[in-house]
Amino acid sequence: MNTRALTLALAVAASLSACADMKVTQIGPVPEVKMAVAPNPDTILADAVRAELAKMHAKDVKVAVKGGEVTLTGSVKDGPQLVEIATAVQKIHGVKAVIPDVDVKS
Repeated sequence: MNTRALTLALAVAASLSACADMKVTQIGPVPEVKMAVAPNPDTILADAVRAELAKMHAKDVKVAVKGGEVTLTGSVKDGPQLVEIATAVQKIHGVKAVIPDVDVKS
């Protein structure tokens, strides 16, 4: 082995030896790692229904979604408004059924 290679080998060995003796300490808290989670289809559908209701100024109607079935609760001013809302919600992609559990004021 030539002198240059031997010198390099000894330097690497000394560095590794020094690393083995080092003590690792943590500085500050460990950052929290959040895992990406696929969005729930019912949550996405509920958001779409709420957006449609907002366009229709149906602020007194609440939304719950389970398995693509949309339950509407709250109140509407009259029957025609309920029909309009239910028809619009039924047209949203992913809606399997509309369950109107809504109070009609007049």
